[in-house]
Amino acid sequence: MSGDLIGLTTARRHRVAGVDVGTNTIRMLVADVDNLGHMTPVAQGREMVRLGEGMGRTGRLSDAAMDRALKCLEGFAKALADAQPEATAAVATSAVREATNGPAFVARVRERTGIDVQVIDGEEEARLSALGARGSLAGPADDLLVLDIGGGSTEFVLVRGGAITARVSATIGVVMLTEKFLASDPPKPHELYDLDEHLRPRMREVRETLGDVGHVRLVATAGTPTTLAAIDMEMAVYDPARVNNHAMTLARVEELFDKLASVPLAVRAGITGIERGREDLIVSGCAVLYRVMHDWQFSGVTVSDWGLREGLVLDLFDRMGS
Repeated sequence: MSGDLIGLTTARRHRVAGVDVGTNTIRMLVADVDNLGHMTPVAQGREMVRLGEGMGRTGRLSDAAMDRALKCLEGFAKALADAQPEATAAVATSAVREATNGPAFVARVRERTGIDVQVIDGEEEARLSALGARGSLAGPADDLLVLDIGGGSTEFVLVRGGAITARVSATIGVVMLTEKFLASDPPKPHELYDLDEHLRPRMREVRETLGDVGHVRLVATAGTPTTLAAIDMEMAVYDPARVNNHAMTLARVEELFDKLASVPLAVRAGITGIERGREDLIVSGCAVLYRVMHDWQFSGVTVSDWGLREGLVLDLFDRMGS
């Protein structure tokens, strides 16, 4: 008994925050974390600002997109000030690291909000996403392929025996894919074909880099899989707790893809479970998930609402030490 009490009284606990500046969505989380494995949210936010809009054509972040992102981050900065975390980690991913004016945007964020955003590479993005996704899982979590379908890139992380053994960042993101291939409403058959033909060789490259993944559990995180889970459960009000660990079969993912790709935006936007602003991106995202499941012969996928944002918080807590 006394040993249990000593363990509880010496538990390390910190209030930490993470901000994920993504190509499509900016996410913020402040949480109380302890070394017993508990993470209690204090404040959180998520806003789709589409920072990477048009980058495939220009290679630059547009003024309008940066203004949307800055407005969002100003609001998050106020929430951070109210929550008073001991430490904050903020990162930017694909859009900012690839944009020619990415460094200027980071400087503007620091000047306007006080948030010090670090631009991370694809491998670090993959590591943090896997750390977050793994933290939400029920059941076995030692052997996984974690898939993070982002706006500007998609990360693949192989976890064997609880440790990351390989990771790949591929420049296939839902914003870029949608802008490049899906011009019609609804998409024409040849557009869907061209999209899939674009994905096939890139998936082959990822498989060759990762090598034989063996018998692992497929876990998918970010807006595409969580939205598909919400659609699958006909979730009118998004509930992260229900989305975490929701399972879908390959046949169900294919069925959802056919349904979503066959209807115009106005109809798609009215489907229960689709968050406003994601109705145009969900088709390309679903195409990525289907292609991964088909090519690796995964019969099912487990969805995680946790991802890079949660991974940032957990990683920061570990780095703070005692």
